[in-house]
Amino acid sequence: AVRAALPSHEPDLEITLESGARAEQRSAADELRRLFTGVITKEFALGGYRFCRADSIEQRQAAYALRFRVYAAHGYIDPSDFGSPSLRDAFDESAIQCLAYDAGGALVGTARVVLPSELGFQTEAFFEFEPPDVPRERLGEIGKLALAVEHRGGERVALLGLVKLLYDVLRE
Repeated sequence: AVRAALPSHEPDLEITLESGARAEQRSAADELRRLFTGVITKEFALGGYRFCRADSIEQRQAAYALRFRVYAAHGYIDPSDFGSPSLRDAFDESAIQCLAYDAGGALVGTARVVLPSELGFQTEAFFEFEPPDVPRERLGEIGKLALAVEHRGGERVALLGLVKLLYDVLRE
């Protein structure tokens, strides 16, 4: 902020200039707004991250391994309960895995959308839950979000990019 001295009979005038960081945040917000209202995307880049749907067994296995590491690090699971460092369940068979990669190409985030199947949805399996009154084929269940700790702060681009990708899967 800049304060300008005016003649004593007038109050001080305060002029606030937008910092470069503030302008960059607005630019990122404008970009996210454009992404959420634009065409459905299966892959895109934003703020140094790349987001895509898993299209190979290797990508899916990497997502399960990241999920395992994040959940174990936070105490959500006991690693000794698992035969391998992979966290997956029967719902993953009908799920679309969404992935976030950092600028170096490392997988740093994952989440899934479970599509309708004979298993139903995980929410129905664990809770008394009445799905909305819409055709089942129009439903999807978001879950198993895992984001590496070092990518959670700041502008939260990794998280917002995953949310955008999940949103596009549901829109599709």
